[in-house]
Amino acid sequence: MMSKAHYGVALCQLKLKEFKNALKAIEGAIKLDKGDMKYYIYLKATCYKGLEEFDKAEECYYGVFKRCIEPKEIVNCLLYKECYEPGEGWNLDKKNKAIDILEGISFFKGFNSSELEQILKHMEIKVYPANTLLFLSKEEIVVILQGRITLRSYSKTLETPQIVANCEVGTILNYPIDKGMSSHPEHWIYTETPIELASFSKSSFDVTFNIILVHMAYVL
Repeated sequence: MMSKAHYGVALCQLKLKEFKNALKAIEGAIKLDKGDMKYYIYLKATCYKGLEEFDKAEECYYGVFKRCIEPKEIVNCLLYKECYEPGEGWNLDKKNKAIDILEGISFFKGFNSSELEQILKHMEIKVYPANTLLFLSKEEIVVILQGRITLRSYSKTLETPQIVANCEVGTILNYPIDKGMSSHPEHWIYTETPIELASFSKSSFDVTFNIILVHMAYVL
């Protein structure tokens, strides 16, 4: 009976986004309940995700949902490596090629070369294999350049994930425009295919977004 009380407290604290308190309640429930642990472990994964302890979140997640498909690395990158070298930044000799590629992606379409050149200054390129979880800190905003992502939820059952959203090329994740869907603690970002992302810090994306707003005002 006491384990159910701890479990109820954990759910309430989770809804309030009081992740440390929720985690403490879950640990209390685990000590008292020697039965099926998967619901508790899932809640721990959610709490760790909310606390941005992503390694622990992933470990708990795969403690409940066994990895049944091996990650598949990206092969043909648009910008990664050739135009953008991790740790070093943009290859200046490939800047024009990078701009040409961005002009073909929905989020960046319609901007002139000088605007895209300004956007490049605030952008990093990241790649992730297929069939993996993607974790974003509160300060990171991404735009999908290549691949497909789904947002998964287990709020109804742990047996089968509910697909909350399918995210294609040009989708922005972790920004208010998606009304909190991608940042929700119980929504898990899953790479259905190998992924290439444009990554921005929140502050730098705000600068980029201002460029977009100025452009839209000029067009209108």
